[in-house]
Amino acid sequence: MPKLTEKQFLEFSKVKSKKIFSSGIETLVIDMECSYMDAIIHYCEENDVDFDIVPKLISSSIKEKLQAEATNLNFLPRVGTLPI
Repeated sequence: MPKLTEKQFLEFSKVKSKKIFSSGIETLVIDMECSYMDAIIHYCEENDVDFDIVPKLISSSIKEKLQAEATNLNFLPRVGTLPI
């Protein structure tokens, strides 16, 4: 079965796709007790979503959580923070 394009996915969902995608990711993180990156990959594979459209579907809160995970895993450089 071919992957859905962005246009096909948006037509298929018929509602705000960011909300559906973000809700699905949050549910997977809780249910599977996995990282956000793993949840996104699993969601895309299960729902035949093309990885190229994922950046347009990710909400800002999930982007922040992905960035925090990547920083903790040393995939991104640490940003200096002031001690409080």
